[in-house]
Amino acid sequence: MVAVRRRQVLAAGVAAAVLPLLAWSRSAGVEFSLGRRWPGGNRTPAPFALSGETLYANGEAVAEGWDVAQGKLRWRHPLASAAVFRPRLSAGLVVTAGRFSLDARGVADGLPRWSIKPEQELGVPLVHDGRVFVGDGNRLLALDADTGARLWAFETEGSSRIAYAPAGGAGRIYLGPGDGRLYALDASSGKPVWQVDRGGRWQYLRQLQIAGDLLVAGGYHDEIYGIEITDGAVAWRFDAGNFVNSQLVHEGGVYFWSPTGWLYALDVRTGLARWRHRTSDFRGHIRSADWAPVMAELAAHDGELIVLAMDHVLHRLDLKTGDEIARHPMPVPLRPFVTLDARRNSLWAASVEGEVIELRLR
Repeated sequence: MVAVRRRQVLAAGVAAAVLPLLAWSRSAGVEFSLGRRWPGGNRTPAPFALSGETLYANGEAVAEGWDVAQGKLRWRHPLASAAVFRPRLSAGLVVTAGRFSLDARGVADGLPRWSIKPEQELGVPLVHDGRVFVGDGNRLLALDADTGARLWAFETEGSSRIAYAPAGGAGRIYLGPGDGRLYALDASSGKPVWQVDRGGRWQYLRQLQIAGDLLVAGGYHDEIYGIEITDGAVAWRFDAGNFVNSQLVHEGGVYFWSPTGWLYALDVRTGLARWRHRTSDFRGHIRSADWAPVMAELAAHDGELIVLAMDHVLHRLDLKTGDEIARHPMPVPLRPFVTLDARRNSLWAASVEGEVIELRLR
């Protein structure tokens, strides 16, 4: 596990009824309960999106909006094809998308305002600054969020498919599509501002997130990168020892789980490890404390890092130290995601049967 900086050489990284939930906790006084449960319209929903008092969901069958304050369904509409990505929000619109269709719907009624079908296959969309940016094969499309009109298209090198969402900020769109390059495009015109070719280091970049003047990205192999947004130079690289599914960038930190059996917190400026927490011991020891693998994206709230493991156990760690505060076995199997509801100190999750479930942290 190594962090390498361009500016200076740094050391290696280390260093609808409310039901009670019987949960084992590592420290006394950590409250947790199962809240409301609603029958969702999908058996395999994608991760939810929350905006204000509305929880948006989509999956293999329907798109729906839930009023979380009133605890009732606002709207539900069938989908022409499965939506496998988390809903994205724009002003007055919610974008639902899968590999073979993308729809923009009104947030109040869920009715489609416009839709597109791909020429090849759609990737994960980005909704940013009144536009929708989405890959269709090896082309990145920029669409007007209100009308769906195409503003521009940018074709990448080769035949690689743009599977991951780009990132946007300060008039630029950053894209690591799978051809070994990182592109910075003018958001208005789609023209390249700069590009770097590092096919020998990565094939694609994923989970692109802007943190100040750095772009934090996961690599093709086992790395997390901090990349200068001005020119694409690698500021730091952290070798996690195995493929990293996703990372959370939060208040100056980068948090992720590695299949090597560690949960890491890095400093976003330097790429150096702040702490690491052992989740599994692969040295031949059998530990009752071992975690299951982690597929869900991490969440952070009120000084805690929240991690849902594949054995349906919710782990809560201190953001500053990495110490585990509590772990809560779920009363029902959950799909691998949680959506934070900071206003209610809650998480929204989905059971493997498609129920919408509230998990109360306080």
